[in-house]
Amino acid sequence: MSVVINTQNASVIHNGSDMNSGAIAGLAIGCTISAAIIIIVCIMI
Repeated sequence: MSVVINTQNASVIHNGSDMNSGAIAGLAIGCTISAAIIIIVCIMI
């Protein structure tokens, strides 16, 4: 799971550096996606 979360965070940081105006929105979306993945995995288990 840590690998998935780290990959998601890296993509969010990369997107934020490309679009400074959308950095906050990108970070919020990234956190939401990460949380959704964790919830889905917990349900699957």
